[in-house]
Amino acid sequence: MKRAGGSTGIQKAAELLSKAVQSVGETVALDEAKRDLHRLLEEYERIDGILNKIAQEIAALLGEIPIASQLRSVKGLGTIYIAAILASTGDLKQYAHGRQLLRKAGLNLAESTSGKRKGQIILSKRGDSTL
Repeated sequence: MKRAGGSTGIQKAAELLSKAVQSVGETVALDEAKRDLHRLLEEYERIDGILNKIAQEIAALLGEIPIASQLRSVKGLGTIYIAAILASTGDLKQYAHGRQLLRKAGLNLAESTSGKRKGQIILSKRGDSTL
C-alpha cells in the first residue's frame, strides 16, 4: 500500500544521516559544552550541600520545639513543611480551635452568592497564602 505524497519518518531519518556524514562539524563547541556542563555540575553540588546543611539545621531546631514531634506523626508532612507551618502560624497552642488555623490559612468555608447563583459553598482563600 503506497501512501499519497510525502515521505515517511524512516526515509527522513536516513536522509538526515547521509547528510550528517558529509557535514563538517565543529569540535570547539563540543568542548565548550563539556566545560559548561562541568561548571553546572559543580554549582549543583555546591548548592545541594548548602541545602543539606540548612535542612540539618532546621531539623535540629525542630527538635527543640515540642509540638514538632506531634506534627511529624502526620503522614506526608516532612521537616521543611513542618518548619514552614510553624514559621507561619507561631505557637499552635494560641489557637483555641483548628478552625482558627484554617481561617488563618484561607481554607475556611464561605458562602458565595450573586445574582445568578445562590448559596454555593467555596473556600474563602482569604488568609496567609504561604501557609
